Amino acid sequence: MARRMRCCRPTSGSSRSLRSLGTGQSRPFNQTSFGLTRVHANNRVLYSIMTSIRFATLLATTALLGCASNPPVQPAATSKSQFDTAVYGGETALLEKPTPGAQVYRAFYQGGTGFVSVSSVRETVEEMATKHCARKGQTVRPLQETTSKPPHVLGNFPRVEWLFECSALASSATAGSPAVDKLGQLERLKKLLDSGALTRQEYEREKTRILDAQ
Repeated sequence: MARRMRCCRPTSGSSRSLRSLGTGQSRPFNQTSFGLTRVHANNRVLYSIMTSIRFATLLATTALLGCASNPPVQPAATSKSQFDTAVYGGETALLEKPTPGAQVYRAFYQGGTGFVSVSSVRETVEEMATKHCARKGQTVRPLQETTSKPPHVLGNFPRVEWLFECSALASSATAGSPAVDKLGQLERLKKLLDSGALTRQEYEREKTRILDAQ
């Protein structure tokens, strides 16, 4: 009696393994898996696009806002002008002659955007110089002003630099007198106009601000 041979039917898993390894036949098409793969691929592309947009937006915002530069007041003899290493130069106006033997200081400020006015930057520099001298019990005496030239675009935001010295306070009869202070400001303003650092429109606006100040 012939011996009956037992044949084991391969399982579905082994069948797929055989097909993938030896027969060269492709695996059965699974529409669900293919759809999920396409969804994952599309999500990756969308994520990449969104990341690029966020990065571009960040760069644009940084370029628009820039950053204000406000180094501390320093002795002029041991510091360099911020305009010396700048791509865009400025215009310099001589306001007063320095007092022989007096310490000269440097104050600089740069606006954070191109939309900041030069006059507001100048006010900040004047405030820096005034506070520096006030801590010494003295009053500020501007000697030289350098201002940036328009157009004020990226890399050339409004900038103002002062060279100044601190002088002794005036006598009690004139110290703190609004009329004396306004006169000094108007004289400096006229010198800036004559030097070309201010336009006629800027001069008139600053003049009105000084005269209207309490």
